[in-house]
Amino acid sequence: MDISSLAFFTAVFFGYLMNAITGFAGNVFIMPVGFQTIGIQQSIAALNVTGLCSCGLVAILAFKHIVWKELAKMTAVMFVFMLGGMWINTVVSIDILQIIFALFVLGVGLKNLLSKPDESKAVPEFLLWAVLIVAGLIQGMFVSGGAMAIVYAVNKIKDKDALRGTMSMMWVFLNSAYTILLAVNGTFTAEIIGITLASIPILVVATFIGNLIVKRIKQESFLKLTYVLLVVIGVFMIVF
Repeated sequence: MDISSLAFFTAVFFGYLMNAITGFAGNVFIMPVGFQTIGIQQSIAALNVTGLCSCGLVAILAFKHIVWKELAKMTAVMFVFMLGGMWINTVVSIDILQIIFALFVLGVGLKNLLSKPDESKAVPEFLLWAVLIVAGLIQGMFVSGGAMAIVYAVNKIKDKDALRGTMSMMWVFLNSAYTILLAVNGTFTAEIIGITLASIPILVVATFIGNLIVKRIKQESFLKLTYVLLVVIGVFMIVF
């Protein structure tokens, strides 16, 4: 195994460990590493399938907690704008997409490190819908809309288990649709299928470990480390 593959599979493990604990943002961590190691289109295709598998496991474990009304609203809006994000991928150059994503990753990390959410202050409804629309676009462009979608979800779903279950089931629906569209377009080459198959055992182990960890540690501590790493990755992508 070469150093690029090792880096990618290490990111897969940590990303889906994070995904199991928080119910979102696993791909935000993995995608920048994928950009630098296996390529943007290969990463998008592979992480659609691995994301589907990972979130499917979490959704099964938290199935009884799913808030179906919010799930339906989030999935419908995200799907429409995800298609828009996929279209943007076809008309914008890879170099520009990489810069956009690097700035997005850096922004997510800095925003969550530097700001403290004020739960007593209600977020305007129109702003929540705007965030969900942007999340759909980011999902279509980089398979990484979770860091935005969670802003909407935490304002609508207060229970931790319900949040994880609902978010994970949403990704099951969205990633399934995205994977079908990619398959129809002939995106899944032998190389991408090989990367995907090699990633599945890693994500399964990471998901079950994450479900054990989530009962024993403070979620805030794990998230802080994750956001620091996102800042480092974002800076690295911009510089190099």
